[in-house]
Amino acid sequence: EISACLVGSEMCIRDRWNDVEVVCDGNSMTIFINGVLQNKLTRMNNDRGYIALEGEGSPILFRNIEVAPLKRKR
Repeated sequence: EISACLVGSEMCIRDRWNDVEVVCDGNSMTIFINGVLQNKLTRMNNDRGYIALEGEGSPILFRNIEVAPLKRKR
């Protein structure tokens, strides 16, 4: 959850905690804010590396951060 809004996001609520879900699956990344699809990236070429959290230009707070493997269908 984050307590600052992402620039250009209409689904973000100022001065409240917002739920952000980032799903990385193979060569794609999907971003949801408060359950609403915000962005989908495809044809990414890096499938490993560091996870970084940042705020650009204003204070930002994070809480309840979880990292979990995807559940694969069999």
